Amino acid sequence: MAVFALICPERRDAVVRAAEAANIPYYLLGSETLFVKFIGTTQELSDKLGISTGDKGDAVVMNFSSYYGWGPSNMWEWISVHWEG
Repeated sequence: MAVFALICPERRDAVVRAAEAANIPYYLLGSETLFVKFIGTTQELSDKLGISTGDKGDAVVMNFSSYYGWGPSNMWEWISVHWEG
């Protein structure tokens, strides 16, 4: 499994509702970003959430292989739990 970052300049709520409907774990970060845990590619995630067609929201879907920085402890806990499997 991978953790993906979704940057949603508009209609993030629609993307969140699509993630909830698909039972995809997510973490909201700020007003435009969410992290999700998903098995598959960036395109498969985009398709599943309806982003590829613009039906369920606007977003850039990114997969990343490492992380580092400073932020709220609950964010680091969510990443740690979902990063491993």
